[in-house]
Amino acid sequence: MKNLLHPLLLLLALLAGHSLHAQKEELYDQAAVQERVRAAIATELHEGLWAEAIAGGELAGEIDLELTIDDKGRAETVFVPRSTLAVNWKNKVKDQWMDHRFDLRLPKGHKETVTVPLRFPMN
Repeated sequence: MKNLLHPLLLLLALLAGHSLHAQKEELYDQAAVQERVRAAIATELHEGLWAEAIAGGELAGEIDLELTIDDKGRAETVFVPRSTLAVNWKNKVKDQWMDHRFDLRLPKGHKETVTVPLRFPMN
């Protein structure tokens, strides 16, 4: 029984450590939230989101997004204060991040507004 107890305790310790690692870091700094959201959007674009439309010149112009992020990291609202994109692309870009879940967490009941300027084609 003693020989079985040690591996069992080791397994429980590993599982506990893994679950702590799996939890999202809670962010308190508005600059950190802004950086994390901008990085996530940039990653999606660099991974090929709308690559064909950008390469073909169909998606060209600028847009500013104001995203309100809730305490679970979800884009609760997306507002476009300025855009030079065609209306259909303005709506596609805006809708892409509406209800998007970013890999972050805020203090309970807290929300952050993040501004993300995007330029197409990207340099």
